Amino acid sequence: ARRVAGRRSGGRCKPGARKGTRCVLYKAAGSTARTLGAGAAPISLTGRVGSTVLTPGDYRLTLRARTADGRRSATVTVAFTVVAARARR
Repeated sequence: ARRVAGRRSGGRCKPGARKGTRCVLYKAAGSTARTLGAGAAPISLTGRVGSTVLTPGDYRLTLRARTADGRRSATVTVAFTVVAARARR
């Protein structure tokens, strides 16, 4: 989910509103699924979600494991920042 600045209007945080107190909301940037073995496993981040390139900014990654029989783990949220790539020379 990408971090987006907004303002409170009508009790909700709305992106692009001109009046109201400042607030922050997170808009979905995409989703993906991976098949991993049991136990702890590293997940590499490439700056893409599927074929979509993430624009520079602040994001939150929400992870939840699921077993073969459908049971789900507790949700874990990790914040990360995508920075612009340096120009090649």
